[in-house]
Parts: sequence; structure tokens; C-alpha cells
Amino acid sequence: MQLDQIGAVDAVLTVWLAWAMFNGFRKGFIIKVASIVALVLGVYAGFHFSNFAAEWLNQHFDWSTRTTEVGAFCLTFLGVVLGVHLIAKLLEKIVDLTALSVLNKLGGLALGLVQSLFFLSVLTYALDGIFGPRQWLPEAQVEQSVLYPFVEDAMQHVVPDMERTAPWEQLRDRFEEGVERMEDVKFERSSDRD
Repeated sequence: MQLDQIGAVDAVLTVWLAWAMFNGFRKGFIIKVASIVALVLGVYAGFHFSNFAAEWLNQHFDWSTRTTEVGAFCLTFLGVVLGVHLIAKLLEKIVDLTALSVLNKLGGLALGLVQSLFFLSVLTYALDGIFGPRQWLPEAQVEQSVLYPFVEDAMQHVVPDMERTAPWEQLRDRFEEGVERMEDVKFERSSDRD
């Protein structure tokens, strides 16, 4: 395939994946993993341990209950994210001293590619679920694309049973149920403090 035969879909995917690989190489494996861990731990800590931050905020500010809850979540989330990133930076300095920085950078490149493939595959699943399989792209572009089949099928290697036509109403209902459960837990915690 010559350069003038590359379709728009392949061009966009190539730029996206190249940027992800460059960004992964620049950050390194340790920082890329730390970003994922920080996000997961930050959200977990925000939902389960923000009551400590809420108590501190209540002592120092005269905010409404909702503002205090949001502020406590944000404060806890940011604290955990910053803590994880500081530890990751320290580990990265140690890796640099042991001459393993090339492996760290190559690992970051690979992880950046995998993360990006996973994200794009999830995006294609979502768009296929909303518009129908491949209905959101021009058929001619999809047919001549070299990269799109790899991106489209990447998710199936992680979650083989996932269907392209997702039950969006069920997903929305489950999301709303989860939000209600989180609100119930927050209410129980706030009533326990009183």
C-alpha cells in the first residue's frame, strides 16, 4: 500500500496510535502504570475514605453538605493521585540509576499502544451499540482500512463475551442503581457521624 492509498480511517488511527506510543515512551512504563493505579485508587479512596476529609472541611469551612461531600471526594482523590505519582517518580529515579531506563521507556511505549487500542476498541463498541455495527463510518473507508479490524477486535481479546450491540438501557439502569447505592452509603455514613 502506497502513501496516497491510505484512507482517512487508517490515517486517523495511525496518528492516534503513534501519539499514544510516543506519549508512553516519553512517560515510561512506571508513570503509565502509576497513572492507572492512581486513577483507580483515587476513585476508590474518594468513595470510601472521603469522610475523613469531610470532617476536616466541616471544621474549617461553613459549606453545605453537598459541597462538603464533593470537596471531600476531590481532596481525597487528589491526595491519593499525588501520593501515587510521587512514589512513581521516586521509583523512576531509582530505575534511571540502575540503567533500566531504556526498558522503562520501551515498556511505556508498549503500554501506551495497548491502552490506546483498548480505548479505541471500547469506543467502537459504544458507537456500534448506538448506531449499529459499522454504521457510523463510511463503508468504503472501513473496507479499505488495514488498521480498523485490529482496533475493532482488540476488545474481544480482553472480554470475549462482549457483544457489539450493547443493551444501553440496561447499562443506564445499572449505572443509576450504582449511583443510588453510593448515595445510600454516603447517607448512612453521614447519619452514623450524627
